[in-house]
Amino acid sequence: MFKQNPFGDPIRNHVRVLLSIKWSFPYIPQLIQSIVLPIVIGVLSILYITIGIASQIVSMFLNMIRDAQSAMVNVTSVEKSGYVVAIGIYCIMLSPFWLLQFPLWALGKLYESIWSKEKDDIDISAVKTSEEISVG
Repeated sequence: MFKQNPFGDPIRNHVRVLLSIKWSFPYIPQLIQSIVLPIVIGVLSILYITIGIASQIVSMFLNMIRDAQSAMVNVTSVEKSGYVVAIGIYCIMLSPFWLLQFPLWALGKLYESIWSKEKDDIDISAVKTSEEISVG
């Protein structure tokens, strides 16, 4: 059900490199490395939480909501009320994880809207179809 988080191994590797820094004169390269690596580890940790763990939790809750919705098809109204309460609880439990992912989702939508506008500007009239190519 759960996939391996793609950010786990790079975090472990960078921590291992950070802990194995050998300090020798001149200290400038080691100082730069010891400043940059925690920043990289921090970024990977944020991605680990938002993209790795939270996305799996969100997809699990969304699947539970969809299953409850599909189970409501041919049942009595009393049973439907139980499913509605369950869906409400799932939505409440889903909301913190969704809020955690919302900034990255919004950036993705913004990028997608900008990218799709650039793709729509391409002139397709210059492209020949296979029939035009075979005719000559």
